[in-house]
Amino acid sequence: MKTVNENGTLSILLEDRIDTNNAAQTEAEIFAAVGENPENIVIDAEKLEYISSAGLRVLMKLRKSINKPLPVINVSRDVYEILETTGFTELLDVKKALRRLNIDGCVQIASGGQGKVYRIDDETIVKVFCNGGIIPLDYVKEELNNAKTAFLAGVPTAISFDTVKCGDYYGIVYEMIDSKTLSKAIVDEPERIAEFAVKYATFIKDFQAIRVPGDKFRQGTSTTAR
Repeated sequence: MKTVNENGTLSILLEDRIDTNNAAQTEAEIFAAVGENPENIVIDAEKLEYISSAGLRVLMKLRKSINKPLPVINVSRDVYEILETTGFTELLDVKKALRRLNIDGCVQIASGGQGKVYRIDDETIVKVFCNGGIIPLDYVKEELNNAKTAFLAGVPTAISFDTVKCGDYYGIVYEMIDSKTLSKAIVDEPERIAEFAVKYATFIKDFQAIRVPGDKFRQGTSTTAR
């Protein structure tokens, strides 16, 4: 077990396995780190491979001692299944680990104010929020929520899938839409410009007719993978 105390938050990094063989030692180390006046505490389970009932009881004891929600982040699929099966996802503030996506060798197809867009395969792309430093995960998740809200409201936008980690940056995976821009379509088929104009006007009319409650979107967040 390791600890990091930064900006008023004590992060407890659990590693390997916690079972009957080391639960008592882990408990002693955790409460020694927490001390008598616990600060904001976060359990980072990124490197935790397994936790038994003995380990779960340590987390429950810690939760009761601080008398407030106990965040457990970066939980692997296997550990999350244990927490969910035992009901601990109801007792603790559990967050699954983000899927890691390697974009090495992926073709960059667009860029914008917030980041860059890469083609993953013929069906999906990823928008990586990498401009201006690391953009907070909460902001990225808000954008994902906005994209889903827009799609469900009938806005013709790309289907969004999940939030991922690309190296040090966060990203959102979207469907790959195989289409042309209006300008490219006109250049390729200038004889159809009148048809394109009608389609564009109809699209704008239908788009403007969509009504979504104002509290569904956070101000200033886009809803597409630009």
